[in-house]
Amino acid sequence: MAKRGCRLHPHRCGAAAWSRLGTDEEREQFIEQFWLRRDPTPDTAENEYKEEHYRRIAYANERYASGIPGWKSDRGHIYIVFGPPDEIESHPSGGRYDGTTTTYPFEKWRYRWIEGIGTDIVIEFVDKSGSGEYRFTMDPSEKIAGTDQFERLRQFDALQKPPAVKFKDREALVDSAIQFN
Repeated sequence: MAKRGCRLHPHRCGAAAWSRLGTDEEREQFIEQFWLRRDPTPDTAENEYKEEHYRRIAYANERYASGIPGWKSDRGHIYIVFGPPDEIESHPSGGRYDGTTTTYPFEKWRYRWIEGIGTDIVIEFVDKSGSGEYRFTMDPSEKIAGTDQFERLRQFDALQKPPAVKFKDREALVDSAIQFN
């Protein structure tokens, strides 16, 4: 479970590095540098990346909360990192197929292209608890017919990694060690 949490929420893995910052001033400087490195237009007053990031968090909190804040949900995380999908196929009541198979409520999100992952990416979320918390899934019974199982596993792994740094000249060097029991 710890590994999944780190991959879906990389900031949790950086908690040790954050805690090594000794003063509030160091923390403020770290945060300022974090956003400066991601600003696509550093010569302007606004940081479009930061504004879009916080807009996505607000949207995720409004749309995907279900006992937990929307930004902590799987759908919220994917939305914040990759933006709105190009298509959403939603089945909020589940469904019946072939008159015999009943499904849990589910959604399929399709992205035409995600940088570093590929084209025609389909992400599936299932609400097995009926609570409104849709979880990122790789359940074989919910796969799209004809999809290569190994390709789906590769996509599943790639979607959980943090996005690549776009501005290499602004990349910070961070050393960290993560240990699991």
